[in-house]
Amino acid sequence: MRLDRPEDCIPMPVRTVPKNYRSLTGLVPNRRTQSMTAFESSLERDFLLLLDFDPDVEFFEEQPVKIIYHDAKGRRRTYTPDVLVRYRTAPPQARHTKPLLCEVKYRDDLRQHWVEYRPKFRAAQRYARQQSWRFHVVTERHVRTP
Repeated sequence: MRLDRPEDCIPMPVRTVPKNYRSLTGLVPNRRTQSMTAFESSLERDFLLLLDFDPDVEFFEEQPVKIIYHDAKGRRRTYTPDVLVRYRTAPPQARHTKPLLCEVKYRDDLRQHWVEYRPKFRAAQRYARQQSWRFHVVTERHVRTP
């Protein structure tokens, strides 16, 4: 798998969330940008709501970048992660400083489709490193906690 040049990664936002009649889609308020943020699952919705109330979060954006990479057979592919989170860096008590590129997935979905997702996640990790960001797959274990 080969990640193309950084200029091949289109800056934010790159994709709109379409209406979907098979899963939950919609909008949640984003106080950081004074706008609405689109989601494609109830897990993604819950994650966005948590971000909106996290005092360490400066802002977050859905569908932030399109990453272009080549699969094992050399075919050009694209991948759009779900969320980019930028953290406040001023307060010394802030837990994170580097931006976080996130994919939000249910654990069952990860297990079922791991072969398909793995190249996408590797491309996202490489892209995040190039940007001095971090990449993380967020699951219900991170979102739906007591």
